[in-house]
Amino acid sequence: MPPKNKVEREQIIDAAFEMMRQEGFESITTRKLATKLECSTQPIYYIFKNMDELRKEVYVKARAFFTEEVRKSKNTKDPEFLAAGVAYIMKAKEESQLFRFITMGNNYSLDGIEDLMKGTHLPDKEADLFFNMWIYAHGIAAIVSVNDVKVEEENIRKILLRAAKGFDASYETK
Repeated sequence: MPPKNKVEREQIIDAAFEMMRQEGFESITTRKLATKLECSTQPIYYIFKNMDELRKEVYVKARAFFTEEVRKSKNTKDPEFLAAGVAYIMKAKEESQLFRFITMGNNYSLDGIEDLMKGTHLPDKEADLFFNMWIYAHGIAAIVSVNDVKVEEENIRKILLRAAKGFDASYETK
């Protein structure tokens, strides 16, 4: 019977996740990860064939964590598009490495950008508004995650409300 690994799969994923939040995934090496875990590189290579396999596991954890953090920080008094948009942008600023890892890496494939809406089950106009607002909020989130931009929650709210009015008005002219 082989000896039990001193380092478990979840410990490796958790350590890589924390390192990614601080430095970005690209800066993680097996040696740095082993140092953080206070072990040799052998258990990491034994559990994960390569860094790409580990990256996929960290992505799953990162996406779930970010989604939950956005959900927890939403203002429940606001309409969903506004609450989600503001929380998404503010979390992107706060967790810039995490945001970039889950949204700006090639971690999944889409046949088209419309695939992002699969599973929302919203009426056409609401689905379009949600999609447009998400794309708009994502653009702002991307800017604040990679630049040293002063971000005030109230200003973000005003920007998103103006955008929503504009998107909504575009349906009245159709």
